[in-house]
Amino acid sequence: AAQNKVAPAPGSTDPERIQTSRTLLKAVEDIVAKNVMTLAVNQHACRLVQRVLGDCDCSRSPCVSVMMEALERDHEKLSRDQHGNFILQHILELGQQHQADLIQDYVSGRVIELSQHKFGSHLVEKCLVTANPAQATAIIDVLLSTPEEMLTKMMMDPYANFVLQRAYDVGNATQRARVDSAVQQRHELLQQTTSGRHIISHLARAKSSSSSS
Repeated sequence: AAQNKVAPAPGSTDPERIQTSRTLLKAVEDIVAKNVMTLAVNQHACRLVQRVLGDCDCSRSPCVSVMMEALERDHEKLSRDQHGNFILQHILELGQQHQADLIQDYVSGRVIELSQHKFGSHLVEKCLVTANPAQATAIIDVLLSTPEEMLTKMMMDPYANFVLQRAYDVGNATQRARVDSAVQQRHELLQQTTSGRHIISHLARAKSSSSSS
């Protein structure tokens, strides 16, 4: 009688199973790499793109290299897309330093525009919290050096006011003082709008927390 095949014990190495997994992974990577820009702006597929990118190390896989080349050619589309901006946020947080630097450079040249965009503003916030001191300063300086009328508009903007809150959070003492001064100068006007009240409340909570710690 034929002997029953004994299944591998849990945790044991099964070369055939490992090879099958590698083959399937390679097939998925190939499909994602060939369609990365379409998948990157899809509500569900953008998560798959992030999983395949991982740490975005191009030396790990030719597919990752192809994906990064395509993504870096279209920061403009991704930054303003509801789902695509999460791809850029992923690269900022988990990607290689030179890849994150490209996004930081892109955003720092479009801070005012992106800060007032529903989805682009999320990317500016992520840039601020992942930036090195020099990169954060570059963004904050652009925000605070904008003409007075535009700065007021941003404080009352439903998206840009959150960017300014984040700038206050990550800024150094001098930058925080500049944000606080700008808000206080417009306190009465800001009290008249919901977004304006948001930034006033945020700064008040931050200062209260700082004084009690």
